[in-house]
Amino acid sequence: MLGKTVMACLSLSHGNADAERSFSANKNTVTAARARLGDRTINGIRLVKDSMRCHASGKAANVIITPALLRSARASYVLYKKQLEEDRKNEEVMKREELAVKQRKELEEAQKREVEKVKEAKRKTLEMLTKQESDINVAEKEQRNILRGSGKLLEEAEGKLKDAIKAGNIDQISVAHGLLEVARKRMDLATGELSTLAAKRKTCSQKIRSHDEKEAGEPVAKKKHC
Repeated sequence: MLGKTVMACLSLSHGNADAERSFSANKNTVTAARARLGDRTINGIRLVKDSMRCHASGKAANVIITPALLRSARASYVLYKKQLEEDRKNEEVMKREELAVKQRKELEEAQKREVEKVKEAKRKTLEMLTKQESDINVAEKEQRNILRGSGKLLEEAEGKLKDAIKAGNIDQISVAHGLLEVARKRMDLATGELSTLAAKRKTCSQKIRSHDEKEAGEPVAKKKHC
């Protein structure tokens, strides 16, 4: 056990000089003019330099040119060209994917704007219908007030006509007939206007109900709006 322990301890590194030299070598390899070198290229350059240092004293002139070395160089160049072609294809694929993503985002934004535009149009339509409904209610209230006032005027005119007939006053009878005529005309106009407003109110209610059904996506219960 003691021998194994000693051998294990002797196998440990006594410092980080190798790692430090490796960092320095990488720094000398990846310069400002060669900042785009990839990991595979850096490893290849390091292997060539280490091989020259070990087998040619670090000098390229001492490297023996053999047929095997030439074949390896040609094979390396073929692999290099193949890698460049793959990188070009990958770049084209990435560009197409980026373009597809951009187009998809633009389409989604356009669809979103269209949906917002439709929602805004529906909102304005609903506001317009709601305002129209409110105006109709106000107009109906006004016409009902006119109708009630005309009814009172009619009762008053009938009372005056009875009194004038009893008194035999021709002038008062004429005045009473004039009041009756005015009251009837006002009642007829108010009744006609109420009929027109009722038709408008019905159309308005149908439009609002149709709008609610479209918003809900299914028919809704009949709702009294006016």
